[in-house]
Amino acid sequence: MSNRTFDPFPLLTTQRLTLRQLRIDDDTAIFTLRADEEVGKYLNRQPATTIHDARNFISRINENAAKGNAVHWAITLT
Repeated sequence: MSNRTFDPFPLLTTQRLTLRQLRIDDDTAIFTLRADEEVGKYLNRQPATTIHDARNFISRINENAAKGNAVHWAITLT
């Protein structure tokens, strides 16, 4: 990545979708995805076992975005 930071993180909206930064209150949705065995079998990582795992993941994602190391978008229905 070219070490670009988003400050503020952009909010992109279409008629159907909104792309935004992950938030701590996304923890339940992130936990559901990261704990799912069917999803996890395609990924090289340990599954989430607690909601705290999901919150830690969100914090790491946002820290990496702030440093310009990575960008992850939450995609929701508008």
